[in-house]
Amino acid sequence: MKAADLQRKKKMTRTKAIIKAVAEYFAKKGKVMSMKEYIAESDTPHRARAVRKFTGSWARLLQMIKVNFPEEWEAAHKPAAPAP
Repeated sequence: MKAADLQRKKKMTRTKAIIKAVAEYFAKKGKVMSMKEYIAESDTPHRARAVRKFTGSWARLLQMIKVNFPEEWEAAHKPAAPAP
């Protein structure tokens, strides 16, 4: 296999990069948001319309996060620590 082929395989596709950014955003916020909640936020990494364009639907986005980025999925579902 050529070096160029190896380099090409290591690249993340645009769709996967967008999904990863949204997954990390959900993990940072500590919850998985509905599309309406996501649109209401002002600090999102990508617009909801662009995310839907690449994934097809919001439900498909959530499924792709669950399958491709399980660590971020678990972090987004982790219950918040109770205040002392």
